[in-house]
Amino acid sequence: MTTKDRTLTPGRPGPEAIGSIVRRYRKRDGQYTYGLRVRANEERYWVPLGTEREGWNDIRAADRRDEIVGLIRRGAWRPPNTFELDPREKDPGFHEFASDWLKRYRRTVDESTANTAEYLLSCHLLPFLRTYRLSEIDYGVLSAYVAHKLERNEEIAAARGAGVTLRDGAGRPRRPLSPRTINMTLDLTARIFKDAVKRGLLQGNPASDRDLRLKVTQRKGNFLEADELLALIDAASAIDEPVSKATLARAELARRMRRHNRPWKEIAAELGVAQTTAIWLAGRYRREQHASVRRAILATLGCAGLRNGEVCDLDLGDLDFAHAVIHVRDAKTEAGVRQVNMTPWLHDELLAYRASRAEAALDEPAFPTRSGARRDPRNINRKVITPAVQAANALRAERRQPPLPASITAHTFRRTFITLMLEAGAPVPYVQAQVGHEDPTTTLEIYAQVLKRRDRRRHGEAFDALMADAVPSAASIIMRSKPDGAEGPSMLDMPAVTGGSGHRNELRPNL
Repeated sequence: MTTKDRTLTPGRPGPEAIGSIVRRYRKRDGQYTYGLRVRANEERYWVPLGTEREGWNDIRAADRRDEIVGLIRRGAWRPPNTFELDPREKDPGFHEFASDWLKRYRRTVDESTANTAEYLLSCHLLPFLRTYRLSEIDYGVLSAYVAHKLERNEEIAAARGAGVTLRDGAGRPRRPLSPRTINMTLDLTARIFKDAVKRGLLQGNPASDRDLRLKVTQRKGNFLEADELLALIDAASAIDEPVSKATLARAELARRMRRHNRPWKEIAAELGVAQTTAIWLAGRYRREQHASVRRAILATLGCAGLRNGEVCDLDLGDLDFAHAVIHVRDAKTEAGVRQVNMTPWLHDELLAYRASRAEAALDEPAFPTRSGARRDPRNINRKVITPAVQAANALRAERRQPPLPASITAHTFRRTFITLMLEAGAPVPYVQAQVGHEDPTTTLEIYAQVLKRRDRRRHGEAFDALMADAVPSAASIIMRSKPDGAEGPSMLDMPAVTGGSGHRNELRPNL
């Protein structure tokens, strides 16, 4: 049902502003939703109101419409999400200032970061703080905000215990908010208030008080065993293979039998298919080498230790096969700009992949999407890592093997590379330089974990396959780590994991 009301201005033809109430029935939860269609300044706007469950009805919607029309007539109405902060305003509302801040913030960060900030604002902070002015938000208000979020969590947990599913305004099941996410909203509020302090709108920043933060259990980063890494790389290759191995084998068998002058009738009987299918298989599928871009990406992540964004930024020319290095030309820190040595296994993998793109220019993306575009970290997470994990776990389940570790991310591969290199006996500073760690704390943390994990015999074959001759010789490490004439200790003087892995490719004792 739609009702309309036109407000005319004396002395002017036509409507100055039109406010239309729109009520729609939503099948998924059996309730009505309300909104307004508004025309102002020769533009049309949609103003969402809410649902019946949230207290909206025809009378309340009409009241809100009349308020907006009145504001339009006085030139004081601002459309949703289009706040323009008046520089003369000394105490703006939180909604107004945060919207203005977000607009400025978008110019300084990437789209994903800005979208995360907008989500935290629109879904969590603004519903609670939108009616406050900046000067009214103090420690007590923010403490009440945290308490409100925790109460909602308790409500959801109690409902689940009673077998009831609570839903949000869009009909989706409500989920409790983690302490980490609540802290993220407080950190975002502190960032917004910091800007307000710089502009002289606030004297202090109440959101920076650490007592507001909830305790978060820090999760240790995980890493993969050598056999698990190989399983993921093989699974990625299978995803990119357009034909299953079984179909390729049947097609090859049909061609081999045909070369021995076997009639199609016998070939079809042997394969258990119709003659026409046997003929089609023999002519259609041939065992060709198709380079898998997903395989190349996971191999680079796991066997070179590059960050997700660094892999996305690589050009084909950055894969230097003559010197067996990967050039990382742009990074967040000075230490991140580096040359990463290809292990022999990775060198062979990437060389085969490069051969499949022989006609590609050196300035093209090293690992493009299907359309040839450059990937971003989200694409690698969603289109490469996630499907590879799912495929590998499905295959491991068929073989009655345990699943892969939970929460495998691009950083899991980075930690895996550090682990494998340390287990192979590489000095800690050498590994630190390879992964571009400016602070050795993270490298040393993983180093301490490796010292506790001495028994690698269960995964010996996979370890040897990946890490054979992966650690450069002592002479080459000296050349890389200590310029001519430089004084002080070299990487030879730094610790390496020794006596632990028991593999044939472990560093010699003099390292």
